[in-house]
Amino acid sequence: MTVIRFKATSGFVVLSLHQVKAVGSALFAHTQACFDAEDRADAGLAAKPPTVTTTDQVEAMFAVGRGRLR
Repeated sequence: MTVIRFKATSGFVVLSLHQVKAVGSALFAHTQACFDAEDRADAGLAAKPPTVTTTDQVEAMFAVGRGRLR
């Protein structure tokens, strides 16, 4: 199979194998960035004394991961 029908926000589209791999790579990068941000937030919250003390700090950590898909 060299193409796949994929449901996008605009409806069904046909993607090539190369495009599907690119989507998979983007998904992997986004997921890894989220786990990295969560790890940093957890470490900051658990530190003695905590180095992460506000919601804004946590949001800033996760904003980095969200930026990779834009």
